[in-house]
Amino acid sequence: MTQHKHVGSSLDDLLESDGALEQVEVSRLLDDKDTGVTMTARIKARLALGMSWTLQADSDSERA
Repeated sequence: MTQHKHVGSSLDDLLESDGALEQVEVSRLLDDKDTGVTMTARIKARLALGMSWTLQADSDSERA
């Protein structure tokens, strides 16, 4: 008997079997609100997909 009897497949395994893993990963990379992804990773993903990218700086006047 294994120590982790309640551990099954991972979410990545499920998405891969459904053919959606790549789409989910790309969506995460391109989500500007996901702060866990570096700018380098985002740039590489966009370039790999043939997308252009623009760096824009705004003032913080909209923050509360």
